[in-house]
Amino acid sequence: MKLNKYLLIAVASLGLFACNNDKEEATPSGLKAISLNIVNPELSRAEQTPATGENEGKLAITPSHIYVKLLGTEIEKTFTSVEDANKFTFFDVPTSCTGVEVIINNYSAYNSTATAETAKETNVTCYGSSTTLTPANVTTKPGETLQYDLYKTTVTVKPIVARIEASGIKLMQTENPTQPATTETSKYATLNFAGIFLNGYCENGALANNTVTASNSQVIESDDAETVLAAAKALSMGDFLEAPATIFGATFPTTEKCYAYNFFVNADNNKPIITLAFTDATLKTGTCSPIRFAVVSKYNGDENFKFEAGKLYRITKLEVTDENITGDITGNTLIAVNATIVVEPWVIQDVTVEWK
Repeated sequence: MKLNKYLLIAVASLGLFACNNDKEEATPSGLKAISLNIVNPELSRAEQTPATGENEGKLAITPSHIYVKLLGTEIEKTFTSVEDANKFTFFDVPTSCTGVEVIINNYSAYNSTATAETAKETNVTCYGSSTTLTPANVTTKPGETLQYDLYKTTVTVKPIVARIEASGIKLMQTENPTQPATTETSKYATLNFAGIFLNGYCENGALANNTVTASNSQVIESDDAETVLAAAKALSMGDFLEAPATIFGATFPTTEKCYAYNFFVNADNNKPIITLAFTDATLKTGTCSPIRFAVVSKYNGDENFKFEAGKLYRITKLEVTDENITGDITGNTLIAVNATIVVEPWVIQDVTVEWK
């Protein structure tokens, strides 16, 4: 009898241990695991080099700081590369998790403010979020035997700013706009290209709760040419030659590069206006103010053209004629000159511009 009693105790103990082992291997109640697939914008081209003005090459963004937050929880983590983030699995995630938020290249992390985005840099802040958590079997936490329900999510990130790249600035003949202007065909005896700037762009933007709010619009409204030129040179989104150079027989920029500007898109979508500045202007007949401007009035023939964050707007033929050049930035003529822009998600899309 004693032998049978001890045997029953031993069997019961084995059964108890077996139950404990089963419990360790079961899915933890109310917890899950999440792995990421961050899709970075397709990028490869060097900053400010638009492949000789053609639509080849892609814009380079180098992720250096990847901040990940699990929405609906207090869980967050920072990575130094997208590859590291995509290899990582979050464990012990509560069921309150509703999705994933990713911010790239922003050290202030959540609810941050990005200022100026350093007008020409390509390593701008990128943002993306996803509320789609797809079941993907189970996984085991390293060093443990617990099995977690694994969920996967793909987060597509994009820049929180829009970008304009402009090149191929030329003066063309009024009567034959497919041919470059010369001193013989132009009404100007002298005309120097001084620079290019954006008028009306938003320089600041706050990223919060999946929304970027633009602010600090930089608008020049003066009718005085000298005042406009001085104000334009103070803008962060403008490029001016140290010594203005003749526009005749020239293309600007003179190298195989472009003028590039990042800007925030505001809710009213007040579009930035591309403006070219000229100096030392003299007419063959009569007189004119020495400071002149050419102002874009339309993009793609549309006065209500809307820019979008995360898109690159590339103009490879920014061509004007004598009739597009006036003494102030109001643009007194209505002759339109088309230039090609390309618009895609931080890739490329052609757009046309018209001058005032």
